[in-house]
Amino acid sequence: MISSVYLRTCCGSVVRICGKTLSSVLRQSEKPLSMQGIRSYSSQNNDIIVEKKDKLLTLTLNRPERYNAINIKMYHEITDLLNQAAKDDEVSVLKLTGSGDYYSSGNDLKDLLTIPPADMPQAIKDGGVMLENFIASFIRFPKIMVAAVNGPAVGITVTTLGLFDAVYASEAATFMTPFVKTGQAPEGCASYTFPKLLGHARAADMLCFGRKFTAQELEGTLISKVFSASTFQESVDREIQNMLSLPFKSLLYTKNLMRGPERDVLLDVNKKECERLLERWTSIDFINALMRFSSK
Repeated sequence: MISSVYLRTCCGSVVRICGKTLSSVLRQSEKPLSMQGIRSYSSQNNDIIVEKKDKLLTLTLNRPERYNAINIKMYHEITDLLNQAAKDDEVSVLKLTGSGDYYSSGNDLKDLLTIPPADMPQAIKDGGVMLENFIASFIRFPKIMVAAVNGPAVGITVTTLGLFDAVYASEAATFMTPFVKTGQAPEGCASYTFPKLLGHARAADMLCFGRKFTAQELEGTLISKVFSASTFQESVDREIQNMLSLPFKSLLYTKNLMRGPERDVLLDVNKKECERLLERWTSIDFINALMRFSSK
């Protein structure tokens, strides 16, 4: 789970997420965000922008200067937003996308570099719980989830795509999961979903060997459709409007019939992947990768 990401909020609302040290954020008691009356900020450094309009909740990763890398606070906020939207009768479809040229570069390693050595064991344990809850919020989400991959995607923002109901990609998008190279292991249930979606050979190319794929190479498997970069968001929004025009309960029940039988399987896979990552985060392989990152 190594990379970084940012988000933004709609319906005239902007949420700014400020940075703290990893251990303090992990241990912080998070207050759920309200889906209505979200406070607006004038700062240009909003990590998450949320827009709620006409039954569509749009989350935009908004750290373009960091290639939309996901920091610790954002993991908690996204988890809260998904859990709340799952219960919100005014949300039928959730869309996740990125601002700027990137979808997301994955987990923000800078968080890890702030941890004092004495705090590392507890921070790793807390990080495993945080990650398992984050992925579980995707697995349990009962409504339609759409990923609008507007540019390159790395790490956890690739692995979670197998949990979405529709994945639309810009022709400029690429997909890479360099877990083995960084001494880690897959997360986001990709060890289960990718072989099913891509076949074993391509899944191994991506998860084991870190091969970078283009959107065109994955269309029809992990990717639903590829659109022109110049009209990407407009094309995705047209697809979503078609979804919103369908009878909602029929859509919801059909998704549950398709996803329901494997929900417990996915939760079990998520648990096992997080347990393996806890071991990997204390390994010399990962420590060496972190040292290489910090020296850049």
